[in-house]
Amino acid sequence: MLRIWLVIRYFWGNHKLVNLTSFLAIFGMILAVASLVVSMAVVSGFFSTLKTSVINVTSHIVMSRSGGLIRNRTEVEEKVKKIVGKNFVAMSPYVALEAVMGHKKKLAGVLVEGIEDASVDQVLNIRKHLLEGAFDFEKNEDDVPGAVVGKSLAEKFNIQIGDVFRVVIPRSSQYDREAIRPKLQKFQLRGIIDLGRQDFNDRYIVSSQKAVQEFGGFGDGISGYWMRIKEANDSGAIVYQLISGLGSTYWIRDWRDVNRNLFEAVELEKTVIFFVLLVLVLAASVNVISTLFVNVLRRYRDIAILKAMGATRGFVVSVFMGIGAIIGAIGIIGGFAVGGAACYGFEWLQDSFHLLRPEVYKLDRIEVYLNWQDIVAISGVTLLICLVATLAPAIKGAYLSPVEGLKYE
Repeated sequence: MLRIWLVIRYFWGNHKLVNLTSFLAIFGMILAVASLVVSMAVVSGFFSTLKTSVINVTSHIVMSRSGGLIRNRTEVEEKVKKIVGKNFVAMSPYVALEAVMGHKKKLAGVLVEGIEDASVDQVLNIRKHLLEGAFDFEKNEDDVPGAVVGKSLAEKFNIQIGDVFRVVIPRSSQYDREAIRPKLQKFQLRGIIDLGRQDFNDRYIVSSQKAVQEFGGFGDGISGYWMRIKEANDSGAIVYQLISGLGSTYWIRDWRDVNRNLFEAVELEKTVIFFVLLVLVLAASVNVISTLFVNVLRRYRDIAILKAMGATRGFVVSVFMGIGAIIGAIGIIGGFAVGGAACYGFEWLQDSFHLLRPEVYKLDRIEVYLNWQDIVAISGVTLLICLVATLAPAIKGAYLSPVEGLKYE
């Protein structure tokens, strides 16, 4: 209790430590921590937003058959459930076609996906990203099936809800395999969706599984499955199990494989940014050292009295390190408060001025996010630096001679 009382008294008593110099030192620590908080929150938010956008479109795991369609659905589904075991949540079949969309004298390469309405919501979260219209794939009176398209694709072709557009796929002629006979399919726009990424919004067309099967001439075959598991981070191990259990005839990848290079780059940049901005905390700790050295000089008389009463060097060191811990705690708390406010400001700027260029960053908005690992790392490193910074002035005070400190009193 005596040690705690002395730490509080030396930090605040008579306001000898809390002056302009020490205030600037603490303020510098707060700004350094706030910089770390904002940078980690933005990078973690970019990773989290990218991960969510990928999972919303491709689920945790995507499975397809190499060079062909899957027709023995019941057998495959039972085998997958057995291999994945307790980690299995749901799976949904899909049909995919590379095609060309034409509308109002414009052309663009697109990906047409057919979904199974009964099971898709168990693996994908695409319905909640609907901006306009509805997920309605029923055929109209002209026997044209409905479709939902990405918002960038809708903007590019200037199509509105209810418009009919055309999609073309190349097919070989039944009489001459070397001849190409294009097949055309009309779709009616029923909804516009924001899939969270520019490259997805630029080319995705979603319709019913049956309509896309008829368009592609697949019969009852499917291109593959989307699969959801209990924990997204376990997808890598489960993919390995599926490859081992199903064999090389199936092509299986998880959400990381969809953009592995980008995910790895973000994780590397996060580590680099953390250590670069840690220099700010080190710079702020220099001010803490100078402040505590001044405090030691001002406390010569008090330290001398303590040592004359029997205080050990370790006791004196612990008192001044306690002061450093208080400065570190104030810097951490204040830094998280200022950093949190800056994060809200960043989100406001995103919404107001569209800071991110989707054609460059793939995303047009980042959900700022700070995970518990970032909080622990920032708090732990900042506190450690502050404690280490107090060692020199603390040792200086610990080795003060009582006689030297009292000879002028």
